[in-house]
Amino acid sequence: MSTYGSCGGETIFSRMYLTSTTACTVTIGAGGGYGGSGGNSSVAFSSAGGSDVTALGGSADQKQSLKMGAGFGARDDKGAGSGVLGYGAGGGRLSTGEGGVNAGKANSGQGAVANLGAGSGYCLIKWQE
Repeated sequence: MSTYGSCGGETIFSRMYLTSTTACTVTIGAGGGYGGSGGNSSVAFSSAGGSDVTALGGSADQKQSLKMGAGFGARDDKGAGSGVLGYGAGGGRLSTGEGGVNAGKANSGQGAVANLGAGSGYCLIKWQE
């Protein structure tokens, strides 16, 4: 079993203008369970004239490369990354959660220690007219 914490999921802030009121599909990625990687979260704004947005789920290892705003998992004497506003924070070391998140909270995109499940994704959409 790994002693490293898992990586938190990607955190994306995006602004766009839609050209219609057509429904858009939102998919919330599941948290990685017991050493597995988390699923991606996405919003299909293209159906309403915008661009689709996909946030990558956290990886089972502690590496966060190619993920925007994702917190890396704790490793050796290094603590985990904090993510963005707490979302996507990395998991801690061993089963103690030392240096990061112990068990990822649902709807947070947080990583977890090696023997616990990570948090599922979260999507906040602000609407302005």
